Amino acid sequence: MADLPQSSEDDLEAWDVQVFRSIDSNSVRGFPENPKDASSMNLVCGKNVLIDMSIHAAYVKAIRAAQHFIYIENQYFLGSSYNWALYNDLGANNLIPMEIALKIVKKIKANE
Repeated sequence: MADLPQSSEDDLEAWDVQVFRSIDSNSVRGFPENPKDASSMNLVCGKNVLIDMSIHAAYVKAIRAAQHFIYIENQYFLGSSYNWALYNDLGANNLIPMEIALKIVKKIKANE
């Protein structure tokens, strides 16, 4: 890769970007077959597939660290059913929708 210009941390117009890509046992070789081994590697078992949860963890971390803006593009935003009073056992345990809502509430309460 060619040397690219870098901005200074003091540059008020500078911004950071991160790209996350998820994978599962259908898209990569070498995923563990034993559920215990999978769990120790931040993988979870789905319907006959192992899923890498690092993308989920990265989204949660990015949302929690965001100060002013966050842009997330994802066609799979559903979840937070664990926190719905009447439907908490639906299995949509994605933290992302709840983390976004909590971040918005926090910023509103802080008048930001």
